[in-house]
Amino acid sequence: MSNSIDYYGYNNGEKNIGRIPENNVDYYCTDDIYCPGNFCTKNIRFTNFNNIYSNNYGIRLPKLSSGLIGSLVEIENNKGQRTKVEYELNNIFYNKSDSINTGYDFDSKSLKEYIALYESTVVQTEVFQIDPVSSYNPQIILERICGGDFNNPGGASNYYCTINYQDLQKVAFEVVNASTGVIAKTFYHSNIESTGITSLPKGSYFIRFRSLHEPWNVIYNPGAPDNNKIYYFATKVTIKESKVEMNGGWLNVNIGGLRVKSLDYYDKTIKQFGKKYDYNQFNSNRSSGKLSHPYINYKDDIVERKELPENDFCLALASLYKNVIFSSDPTIYIPNEQAIVGYTNVREIIVDNQSLDQGYSDHVFFNIKNQYAKTSSGSHNHLFPGNTSDPFQLCYNYFPIKSFFHINGKPKTEIIYDKQHKIVKQMNYSYENEEYNYSKVILDGGIVRGNSLEELDCKGYALSHTILTSYQPYVIYDMTNPLLKKVSKEFNSGTIQTEQSWSYRLQSYNLESQTIKGSDNSDQIFKYIYPGDPESMGMNYINMLLEKNIVNQPLVTTIYNAGKEISKSSFTYGLFHNKYLLPAVETHYSKGSTISNQFTFNYNALNGSIESVQKPTSPIMTYVWGYGGQYPIAEITNATYAEIEKVLTKATMDNLNSPQVTEAAITAAIDKLRTAPSLSKAMITSYTYQSLVGMKSKTDSRGVTEYYEYDGMQRLKAILDHLKYVNRSFIYHYRSN
Repeated sequence: MSNSIDYYGYNNGEKNIGRIPENNVDYYCTDDIYCPGNFCTKNIRFTNFNNIYSNNYGIRLPKLSSGLIGSLVEIENNKGQRTKVEYELNNIFYNKSDSINTGYDFDSKSLKEYIALYESTVVQTEVFQIDPVSSYNPQIILERICGGDFNNPGGASNYYCTINYQDLQKVAFEVVNASTGVIAKTFYHSNIESTGITSLPKGSYFIRFRSLHEPWNVIYNPGAPDNNKIYYFATKVTIKESKVEMNGGWLNVNIGGLRVKSLDYYDKTIKQFGKKYDYNQFNSNRSSGKLSHPYINYKDDIVERKELPENDFCLALASLYKNVIFSSDPTIYIPNEQAIVGYTNVREIIVDNQSLDQGYSDHVFFNIKNQYAKTSSGSHNHLFPGNTSDPFQLCYNYFPIKSFFHINGKPKTEIIYDKQHKIVKQMNYSYENEEYNYSKVILDGGIVRGNSLEELDCKGYALSHTILTSYQPYVIYDMTNPLLKKVSKEFNSGTIQTEQSWSYRLQSYNLESQTIKGSDNSDQIFKYIYPGDPESMGMNYINMLLEKNIVNQPLVTTIYNAGKEISKSSFTYGLFHNKYLLPAVETHYSKGSTISNQFTFNYNALNGSIESVQKPTSPIMTYVWGYGGQYPIAEITNATYAEIEKVLTKATMDNLNSPQVTEAAITAAIDKLRTAPSLSKAMITSYTYQSLVGMKSKTDSRGVTEYYEYDGMQRLKAILDHLKYVNRSFIYHYRSN
């Protein structure tokens, strides 16, 4: 119902020049991530020291307002009946043990900044937690802001600040144990790299710091931008904490694309009832959503740029500038029509016109993450070693090997509750090949992607440009998993259980048998024979049926009750008018080979529509078609097609099957049949239709007509008698759970 497919924030309404996220993206070493030499580039920062490329950054988070553009939000018919649709963004459950990269950082940091403007005033941060065995410790950044505008601590300055030897010997900040008040670690301005904090003993800490100097005096420089401004030599501390860790190790993360939040049904302006949808794990606030393809390697532009300070010498070329370009193409991981986000649990809540709950149903779906291969060498040793390896050996070493597209989204369980939260009905489903089956696979190829490495001299001029290629490999699917069993239990008065099971042919996967069992263990079995089954060999036209791929229509159906055959039906095919291969005879048996009923069919040469049905001991039944051959306009008992054609002429019969035939022509033809002396012993029932809606009138063999009316949703509203008085009317209500 929604055209929103912006899962990665490419079209989120932001005016992004580039697509690199502004935040960092963390990779954590887990069992599923290879870390070369026991070292993993855990944090790939999109750094930019001189702001030359600041416009390349982009906000990649999806937005609901942008996703709603082009999405269906209301349906109204000509009777004023409306359905309103409300959407929300998809979200997934993100655990700190997951390693997911989709183009932006799910675990974006909570950022808190503290600035000390006075040397005489101590600034203290809030308390944060340290655990040396955790990958989610806060990141501490200390900065000196020298000569900036006092009223704009991050602003630019025309003044140059010099840090002298005495300044470097001063304390930059202290890490204090919040429980004991003891200073755990001290950093000086000579070394403000905040290393070693995360190795402190587990506990609660805060940072205490102050500025290097008091603010400077007011600058007097009339006409200059700095006139009347106060400058300072300040210190800034930034603490970035993991949202995942702060939330107990998990987050519900918006991932883009839309899902239905609610449906409301109105009759004109009056709300009749509604439906609300909850996608969390049942009775929990954790999303049941998962990414079907959680490992997507994405870099879109500059990953890192390192600039030398002005007073440094020109070092080796590779240490100056490093531009690494990766191009994301998530579509190669996604089979056609496969959702990126799937939900294990969906609760549908029925509400009345006052939005009060009237019951609900819980649906459990298959939602299995695709499986990915893990290599001992990282992604730079890809499946095709003939290509140039990735020299940076980043830790995105996944390549997919199993897709569960064949089973994901199919129901496992459905439980219906009343408004007192009592179970009314429960249904459980079982399928073949719920797990992976290597005997039935489809290969979905892959794609070669390009990376680039640039080396520049000290002035920023490019000296070399190297293209690196790597292969993002194939996905394997198991596409066959038919329904094997459905167990239904109703709890209205006692427990009534019905079990349905299905078995299939190994080659064609046509249905071989269906079994229905009741609460009393009584069973009824339906067995089927299709074209191509061993039992079908030798039947009429069987080879032609196979050549025309008519393999899904049963030739024989046999019904057993408590192990005994109670009935059987079969179809024998024939070739009509040298072009239509259609059922010629339908035979019903009872008690073995005893024929209980039999029908012989004939078909129209013009379009293959059924022309007549003959039972051995009954008058022939003939059909006249109209409306371009779409609907039968007359059912005539005790008259052959040749007798009817003699009355109407072949030209008239062909005209009735024309798409341009008029209602008047149809009425005239039926009147002529009813008054023809040669058809005085025939019984004629005639019909008229409203195109794409249904039957408009029916006139029986006595000439009595009844009429049919439909509502704005094309549902039957009323049946009227020959005087057009309402005989029966129909009112539709959606069943409440």
